[in-house]
Amino acid sequence: MDKIKLLIALILVILPILSFTLQYYFSKKAGTLKALRKHGMVFYSDWIFLIFNPLLFYAIPIPSLQNLILFSLFSILVNIWLHFNLWLNVHIKEKKKAHMYDLINKKLSNAGIVHFLFSVVQLTLMLIFLFSPITNSLYFYEAAILCLFFLSIIPSSLRIHDGKLLKSDLFGSIFGVFCILIKLLLQTL
Repeated sequence: MDKIKLLIALILVILPILSFTLQYYFSKKAGTLKALRKHGMVFYSDWIFLIFNPLLFYAIPIPSLQNLILFSLFSILVNIWLHFNLWLNVHIKEKKKAHMYDLINKKLSNAGIVHFLFSVVQLTLMLIFLFSPITNSLYFYEAAILCLFFLSIIPSSLRIHDGKLLKSDLFGSIFGVFCILIKLLLQTL
């Protein structure tokens, strides 16, 4: 079991590196590097997962296949709504170059597709984490790391949208921290 956890940890630690590298490559190719550098979530916040991901299955049990499928499907639906509907329309209204969107054709760019796939995996991992029992003290460390990620949404949104905080980003930040705090309170009482 330890070898399986180690293999999973190695794969999960590669994900943020691979995501950033591919987004950087596609953004450079599309001439949207300036927009990528301005995207705080991709350029800064997603690096938090270099710490969170490899420790995840040392903090919680490996989920059943049924739960993995359930959380993955939910993550896909949420990310489709966020990336293909909500945020695409925000960028179309802002009428400025975005590294994740091809605003002419009103679709995700190649970098956006990479980010979308990374977001699906990360939300799946976060859901698995939130719905897993607290079995050791490493869970609290992972919860703190995840809270940092959710809190980083606010300055990232302000950076991306020229000082404007999107309601969806504020909601995501508050909701994420709230879910973690409720989980910790319920499990430690």
